[in-house]
Amino acid sequence: MSVMNLNLLPSSAKFQASKIRLQKKVSLVAVFLLSGWVLAIVLAFVLNLITKNQVEAADERYKKANANYMNMTDNIATSQDLKHKAKLVAGVLDKRFEYGKSFEIVKNLFGGGITLDRYGLEDMGLFKLEGTAVGKESVDQLERTIEEINAGEREGLKKARLNGLSLTKGGWKFSMEVTLK
Repeated sequence: MSVMNLNLLPSSAKFQASKIRLQKKVSLVAVFLLSGWVLAIVLAFVLNLITKNQVEAADERYKKANANYMNMTDNIATSQDLKHKAKLVAGVLDKRFEYGKSFEIVKNLFGGGITLDRYGLEDMGLFKLEGTAVGKESVDQLERTIEEINAGEREGLKKARLNGLSLTKGGWKFSMEVTLK
């Protein structure tokens, strides 16, 4: 029996050695698998963090762009409203009667030799004038001015009509009407 014991002992040692090698291989494979899973989990967390940061940055850029867009729409609406109101005001001002300009046109209607004694605005755009023309040349100038106005050669004036002309001690007294454009 002791012989058998001797034979069994090496066989038992061989079995134990192969068991130990198998345990090392299993533990090595387990370490590799566990390391792979830990590495995969860490990599997934890192990718998740990177993706989350990129999504948050993109969301922030979107919010800024949207806020700028909303601000621009308010500015565009305000700008369009102002342009519309400016056009309305320009239309009103364009149709408005310019008193100062019209009085300046009538005041400078005649040159030397003709003096305006009185002039005034009767209706919108209709002036009544009274004045004195000294000498024949001044009366000729008065007639030429009326013809120029009626021919459309004088800017800002539409028509003129001589209502009265009489000879007095100081010259020719006249009264006339001038219509502005």
